[in-house]
Amino acid sequence: MKKAAIIVICIVVTSCAFTDITSITNPDHERKAYGRILIISPFQELRYRKMFEYKLSNTFYDAHVDSFAGIDLISPIKSYSDYELRQVLDRYQIDGILVASLTDYYESQTYVPPTQITSGSVWVVSNYVRYSQTTNAIGGGIISRPRMKFEIRLYDRSSGEVAWLSQTFTKGNAFADFVTLADSLSRVTIRTLIKERRLLSSMTRK
Repeated sequence: MKKAAIIVICIVVTSCAFTDITSITNPDHERKAYGRILIISPFQELRYRKMFEYKLSNTFYDAHVDSFAGIDLISPIKSYSDYELRQVLDRYQIDGILVASLTDYYESQTYVPPTQITSGSVWVVSNYVRYSQTTNAIGGGIISRPRMKFEIRLYDRSSGEVAWLSQTFTKGNAFADFVTLADSLSRVTIRTLIKERRLLSSMTRK
């Protein structure tokens, strides 16, 4: 019983998130797969941009797809001409550009009533048995659960058109932070791209 209780506690306090995704493919590019992808996530705060672009890039790497975090190739504090941008894309042989934009982030709040726990004690005095009990309220309060929505566009580098579009909704439990949500979103996005045959594995090209 003790082991089972420990497992239940671990499940309850572990952060987790789930992502729903809806996607559509441009019919003009439905037969094209992309194997060298530039990732851009236009967060104003650099720490969120770096974290999210690296998270997506690492997930692409796990799927054997070459990708590059935009912040590593295109500095956010430098102005680039069209010619300079083309040079960057040519240098790394980029064939697809994935732009992941945050459209909404909020917290869903739920009130949880406290749990009433009653405890008692028994003692013997002479020939009498005495008993007393105490009821305490434990826990309860407001539980906040993070929610975020993204729009993700995969651009065909050669034409500049949107080849693939998705909208996502990620829900986390009370222990989830932005990193947890980003991990769920990254895994579901890449899994969907693979399922819809939008990605070209680096192992296939070797």
